[in-house]
Amino acid sequence: MIRYLLIALGTVILVFAATVFVFFYTLPNPKTLSGCLKTSLYSVDLCPKHSRYVKLKNISHYLIHAVIAAEDGSFYSHKGFDWHEMKQSFELNWRTGKMRRGGSTLTQQLAKNVYLSKDKSYWRKLREAYLAAEIEKLYSKDFILEKYLNVVEFGPNLYGIGPAAEHYFQKPPSLLTALESAYLAHLLPNPKVYSRGFKRGELSNFSKKMVQVILRRMVSFGKLSQSAYD
Repeated sequence: MIRYLLIALGTVILVFAATVFVFFYTLPNPKTLSGCLKTSLYSVDLCPKHSRYVKLKNISHYLIHAVIAAEDGSFYSHKGFDWHEMKQSFELNWRTGKMRRGGSTLTQQLAKNVYLSKDKSYWRKLREAYLAAEIEKLYSKDFILEKYLNVVEFGPNLYGIGPAAEHYFQKPPSLLTALESAYLAHLLPNPKVYSRGFKRGELSNFSKKMVQVILRRMVSFGKLSQSAYD
């Protein structure tokens, strides 16, 4: 009996060691984010030298705060994870038995967009979490936000705030208004679906509601005055 227990324990240890080895051996190197690269998720050229790339200083502060309000309100205070959101997501996913809610911060989204895939598995989420932690150690918040805004999807085959501002409003990102910024921010959870109203030339009731929600959040965060909201 003891012999079989030792064999079983040895097998478990071996499998665990192999899993840990594969996990770390196959991880991308987040240091590559400081240079030019092609992203894994959508094959986007992410490079400061590219004509589509926009520096953070050239992006409207309305857009910056709208995205934070919509996607990650504690961005500048967390270390890569929003533990409350992660807890809520885990509980929902556990109850339903499906990966319905992500609870990802902007840093986690950046890690996924640049290095990973759409796979909704706990293995991918674990890799995403590790990469997010490493990115937070290596780079400043402004650096992370700049990279995110230059790679995130705003519509079908539309990646980065530069092309998005031109496509939707025919202007550079620096000139986006609060209302335009809230519209772009509301697209982020599901840009292919939420941008359909643009093609029809009208906002859906859902889009109107979400734009208002984002603007109200900006007011509550002190990034938009009440008079400007009114």
